[in-house]
Amino acid sequence: MSCLVCLCVVVVANDALGQHDAPTLARYAIDGHHNRVAQIINACPADPDKAFKLRDALIDGYLTELRGDRERWERGAGWVIALHNKTVTAPQNLVDWRRSMWQTDLAQQLLFRAMPQRHMAGDFILLGCPSPGQRSAADLLTTRLWGYLDEAEAEHQRVRNTLSKRPDYQTEYVETGRVNRMRDHLTVHVPYYRAWTALLLSTQADDGPYFKKYRDAETRRAALLRRAAMDAAAVAKNQKGFDTEARARLHLLTAMIAVARGDQDTARRQLAAADNAEGVSDYTRMQVRLARAQSLTASGRYTAAAAVLDSLDRQLFVRSSPFHMVLVADQRFAMLCRRALAQQDPAQQDSLLAEAFDVYEKLLVRSAMKPWREPFEQFVRQRYTSQIPKGVTHDQLPPIVRLALIKDAYRRAMALDETGDASESKPLYESAVEMSRDLLAETRLSEEDHAEAGYMLGLSLLQLGRLDEAGPTLLDVAERYPKLQRGEQAMVVVYLRIARPAFRDNPDDQATSRFYEQTLRLMLTSYPLIEQSSAARYELPVYLHHQRRYAEAYKAYGRVPDEHPAFAESIYEKMKCAHAIWVDARSVKTARDTITASEEYLTEAQRVMATGRAKPQRVERLTRYSVGALLTRAGVVLQQFDAIDQAERAVDQVAQVVGDNSEWQSRILSLRITIAEKRGDYAAAAKAVDALHRLDPELGGGMAASLLRTLDDHAKRRAENRAGLQELSSLADAACALADRAALPWANKQASLPTTQKMLLAQVPADCLYRAARYDRALQRYEAIEKQFPTIAGRSLSIIESAAECRYHLKQYEPARAGYEKIIRNAQTQQRYDRHYWLAQLRCYQMWDARLAGSTDPRLGRSIDVLLEISGQRGLTDDFRSRLVVLRDKHLSASSRAVP
Repeated sequence: MSCLVCLCVVVVANDALGQHDAPTLARYAIDGHHNRVAQIINACPADPDKAFKLRDALIDGYLTELRGDRERWERGAGWVIALHNKTVTAPQNLVDWRRSMWQTDLAQQLLFRAMPQRHMAGDFILLGCPSPGQRSAADLLTTRLWGYLDEAEAEHQRVRNTLSKRPDYQTEYVETGRVNRMRDHLTVHVPYYRAWTALLLSTQADDGPYFKKYRDAETRRAALLRRAAMDAAAVAKNQKGFDTEARARLHLLTAMIAVARGDQDTARRQLAAADNAEGVSDYTRMQVRLARAQSLTASGRYTAAAAVLDSLDRQLFVRSSPFHMVLVADQRFAMLCRRALAQQDPAQQDSLLAEAFDVYEKLLVRSAMKPWREPFEQFVRQRYTSQIPKGVTHDQLPPIVRLALIKDAYRRAMALDETGDASESKPLYESAVEMSRDLLAETRLSEEDHAEAGYMLGLSLLQLGRLDEAGPTLLDVAERYPKLQRGEQAMVVVYLRIARPAFRDNPDDQATSRFYEQTLRLMLTSYPLIEQSSAARYELPVYLHHQRRYAEAYKAYGRVPDEHPAFAESIYEKMKCAHAIWVDARSVKTARDTITASEEYLTEAQRVMATGRAKPQRVERLTRYSVGALLTRAGVVLQQFDAIDQAERAVDQVAQVVGDNSEWQSRILSLRITIAEKRGDYAAAAKAVDALHRLDPELGGGMAASLLRTLDDHAKRRAENRAGLQELSSLADAACALADRAALPWANKQASLPTTQKMLLAQVPADCLYRAARYDRALQRYEAIEKQFPTIAGRSLSIIESAAECRYHLKQYEPARAGYEKIIRNAQTQQRYDRHYWLAQLRCYQMWDARLAGSTDPRLGRSIDVLLEISGQRGLTDDFRSRLVVLRDKHLSASSRAVP
């Protein structure tokens, strides 16, 4: 863009330019001194007169050098508009009538002065440009000019209405003649330029920038030519101030429109009037005779047309300019091809076709063409057709002719496909594949030809159903030639017809997935401006999301532009990715990312629905996503930041909105369970789990099991802190409800869940009952565990001890003794004398004492005394020692104790 900046200032007023002339400023930009150029631009005040000078500088000093560079040409034209917005439509100049002339004058300059040595820039547009880039740029430029001219006509009317209300209208505009000049501009210049523009637009291909928005290009082309004829006729009635040259060009314009419409009689009369005019320039007279040759060719008068072209070839004016020679050669080539196709005799047809091919070969060897050979070679290749003279072998043909053969085979195969005769089309496609591969093997192939051959190869393979070959072939063309039209077309084909359908049909295939991702990334990197890239910008993060590459998907969703149709949905999906990342990381940052994304989505969804333009299906989807966003945010603030009240308010709000909608009840109940768990209200949590289990047994059972483990930890801590039996009993009831209604039924159905885990879940309510001193119910559960899991429970000291303790407190001493003795034997075998061992020893002595019913037994005292004697290295704590000492002293006098 910096190169554009410099040329926009090359002819500003002397106070802005100072000592810098136009070439110097151009060199500043070319050499990268962008800041210096910007300083000069910023020094230019907003003045319409200087704006005209800036515009002319851009056209004369810049666009003339961009004939074969499409991108720079387009940027150059765009900069003219930016310049117009900066200098002409400045607020202080809005009321000046000169603003209304800007668009039409701009059209004139771009049409008539954008190419060197031309009075009309439409020459190559009408007859074909020297390069694809120039043709494409000219098509785009002409399309834009059509809009400028329509805007200019409307602007004239608006400006005149505005001026007529000004107090100085009479003195400043009427008496000075400015109003008359404006009227002349509106009635003469605007339709004149618009007629030329319509004629140039009619030469665009059906897929050009103007016609691609219309379904029927031919109908629209005919309408353009009718409009051009009407405008030319209007100018002919109101031509004021036209000199002889301008009148001759008006006749030429009318004649060329008539030729395009097939009205050769009108064309003949108008061309005669132009040719008979005195004082007409050599260039205009050459254009008149070229148009005459075209009209004679269209009428079938080939000999007369050839005579006109021969006379032009002999003129010094033509022979001195390569541009003029190409114009004549192109008309001769078109005449010979048309004449050949009209011949019935094959031999005569071949002779004429050979002569047609020779036209450009002879032209290119002329000395005047030497400086321009490369661009005109491209032009020549475009003008070849698939009509090849007999006797010429395939490998002797120029690449463009070989490409024409490939395209002809492909076209005929497509025509057969349309008639339903696929068996006949297959050999043609295979022939196109073979010819394309032969051409691609050529070492001296231009980029344009290589891209064309690769594109046709990919299309032919695609029609044969060989997608595994067609996809990489077309993707290679798109990757290698992003600046060529075929590269863009290959990108569109591989995306719409290969990569995306294949991925949708088989999203789990790794090769298909990789190719689809490669296609999306190439499109967004090399073709960000094509129409399909908008969809790809959303599809790439969706793909990454599907692949569970959440971090990449999160960033890709963030690059979806706010004007994208699925922008709101992209924010929601970004939130889901952030939530998935948070689930793994559980960090404050990932939590905040999730919350921020949910808030962004809710804001955007509300904005979209408030416009009233969203379709009902989308409103429904956005509403459903809003509920999901609220619940996701509630879950994160609850689990990461313990914001219990905030989460509960959000859940209550959602519950009121969705009512009994089963789609959301599982998530709502899951959050209510977590809220109750964090508050320690396990009764409410168990109730919510019960409801969730009825709605979704799998999810409810899993949450019940998780909650049951949490409740067990909580009950254990409360017991260690000597909580009251009433609180512990309440926790035990909640544990029993969770286990019986949801956790244990779910666990028993999980084939993958280890048996040990199932037993531990069954042990939780038993342990809770034991802590609450509800020994009878606890013992029932321990016995059920021993029956259901005999092997594992038989080795679990915790279950053995807890069951023995229950029996001890229920005074079932014999079964209790068996359990305690099992613990003692295990400790002695393992040499692990922990609290379980000492508790078992104490309980055994306590039960001995209980059977004595208040009497004493020295044997009990001596037994305890011996145990105390050998307990030094066995981890006996003071608590157990003191209780054993009391029991020993009860049954043994001091004189009878063992001496340590």
